[in-house]
Amino acid sequence: IDMIFFYGATNKATLAAPNDGSFDAGSGQIPDGVDGWSHRNATTFKTTSLSDLSSITNSTAITSAYTNGTDFSPNSRANNLSQGQVIAFQTEGHKMGLAYISQISGTDTNGNGTMTINVVVQK
Repeated sequence: IDMIFFYGATNKATLAAPNDGSFDAGSGQIPDGVDGWSHRNATTFKTTSLSDLSSITNSTAITSAYTNGTDFSPNSRANNLSQGQVIAFQTEGHKMGLAYISQISGTDTNGNGTMTINVVVQK
């Protein structure tokens, strides 16, 4: 697993790497079972200037979007996401990809909610 969704009071809709500090003991954000994982993948996230995935036709376009993106702070967590946004990511296995946030719904400060994303990843 390379990313986990949660909705928090401060960070709102968030995609985070399993190794992000949000999931450390005592953080209050640990999804069921994650605290017992023997390995948590490190994924990094960047903003992009894209508004959809229609211009992404090959691996080079994905690499360009990631390389030209701006790191989130920390880069292991994409905070305050909104519908229509495209973020870039790189997995621990060095695969780059893009995620289009197509829907965020049913969210509250107790972490309840859903996010629908469309993802393209390098082969």
